[in-house]
Amino acid sequence: IEIKYVNTGNKHAGAIDSSGNIYLWGKGSHGELGAPGSNSFYFPEKIIYNYENIHPKVLKCYEEITFILTVAGKCYYYGNFGTLSNNTNKP
Repeated sequence: IEIKYVNTGNKHAGAIDSSGNIYLWGKGSHGELGAPGSNSFYFPEKIIYNYENIHPKVLKCYEEITFILTVAGKCYYYGNFGTLSNNTNKP
């Protein structure tokens, strides 16, 4: 696996590989690791969602949320019970 981007937050971290796969790990108390509930991953876990056409460019790990910025300039996030959402109506 060739990692092209890594970011760390206070309690979790994430990476994007050269194929566009997203990996998250650390403490997950609010879905910030892409899984519902309070799942924590102690090793990088490939997040499986229907995001084949998202083409992630960078990700940012914050306190209880993970933002994903795409090549097209859209912003998605994990958090709030593990949903992958296109937050186009909120800042």
